[in-house]
Amino acid sequence: MGSFKPKVNSSVDLEWKINTGKNGTRNKEKAVSMYITNFPPNMESQDLWKMCGEVGTVSDVYLARKLSKLGKRFAFVRFLRVQDESELARKLSAIWIGTHHVFATVAGFGRKQKPFHQLETRKEEGNSTNDHENVVTEIMRDGVTKAEGKEDRISALPDCLLHEILSRLPTTKDAIRTDTLSKRWKHVWTWVPSLIFRDDNYPPLEFSSFVDKTLSKFRGLKLKKFQVFTINGHHYHNRYNICRRFEAHANNWIRYAMNCNVEELNFEFWCTGSEAAVLLDQIFFINSCFTDLRLLGCKFNPTGSISWKNLRSLCVFHGKLDEDLIENILSGSPLLETLELGECYGYKRLDITSKSLKNLVFSGYLDMDKYNGGSYFDIIEINAPNILSLTIEGDLWLRMLLLLNVSSLVKAKLDYFNFGDFQPRPEEEAKVGGEMLKEFIVNLRHVKELRIEGFSSYV
Repeated sequence: MGSFKPKVNSSVDLEWKINTGKNGTRNKEKAVSMYITNFPPNMESQDLWKMCGEVGTVSDVYLARKLSKLGKRFAFVRFLRVQDESELARKLSAIWIGTHHVFATVAGFGRKQKPFHQLETRKEEGNSTNDHENVVTEIMRDGVTKAEGKEDRISALPDCLLHEILSRLPTTKDAIRTDTLSKRWKHVWTWVPSLIFRDDNYPPLEFSSFVDKTLSKFRGLKLKKFQVFTINGHHYHNRYNICRRFEAHANNWIRYAMNCNVEELNFEFWCTGSEAAVLLDQIFFINSCFTDLRLLGCKFNPTGSISWKNLRSLCVFHGKLDEDLIENILSGSPLLETLELGECYGYKRLDITSKSLKNLVFSGYLDMDKYNGGSYFDIIEINAPNILSLTIEGDLWLRMLLLLNVSSLVKAKLDYFNFGDFQPRPEEEAKVGGEMLKEFIVNLRHVKELRIEGFSSYV
């Protein structure tokens, strides 16, 4: 490892040079240092020299001995006579070595760019939005349009700011459409650390193809956020069979995101009824990069211990969870602060003794197995002595919801509709509904803030 530097012409310096092109035009050339990573771990300086020499004139290669923050080997390669550094980065990033897709960008210490706070940005009168949000407004107006007279100013922004701007657009499809603005924007979206897909206007199989194609063009090594929404496909004629076809695609997408060390994974996959459609791969349950998980329509079936060491927020909707699985989740998530269960079922007791978990959201309950059998009114118990905030909301198909121990609770919110109140006689309805409300008030009498919003239990 280390530096590899063959003898080069000493008359070539590292400043701007002016050469005359074939048509008599004068072209500015300079020396540029490139940061290169994601190459095979067995590559040496000589191999990198040869690889980079295919796309430019190399004068020096430095192969670092340590690894990057992502655990990858990296190198700095100096190129001479560079006319377009963006084009050079594009060519290098198009290189594949076996299964390794090379990543290249201009080395940060070689850039001289104006700080963001010195950039001119227009603010609408009375508008308090951030500068980069105003730029988004200029770029995206009725889709993607060129902001008249401002394209050069926007295009002059540094890459890191453009990535931040595009990551705030509603979907990745919107970010891709900026490809047409100018040559400067041609591949900017491929480095954005957030990928967001919605199937609003796609036939299901076309949506899968679109996601696959987009992922094949993505060049980033790190994902901050990865979201897939397939909850608006009510127009599909045969939703059940389509869900089954999506399952293989879905797990491939999740594996891709995990390979990019994704932190926030939002996967909402709705099918017929409340049925969970995607059986998660076992590798999903062992990941130290997840910080925020939001899952709808996914089947939990881990064969061993769950390990989400950095997970802080978990939201599960329409999932079948028993007490053992919930305990597995909590014991494997030592930093978990927020747990939301939305219309999950399969358990009779929530026993939450984790000292890190402070926020619990109980959002609806319906046991689909019992519902289909005609008997679905359960009694659920909650034992959570360390939580500080509790929300009970949504439709509760329950006979009773009991709060056993919520002694540390500071804030509580009740906003539910209890279908379990329906009894043969009106006086029994009032009795059952009143019992639950009475139990809540007794067990929440110590909280500092109690909010009752849209309370519609029949009392």
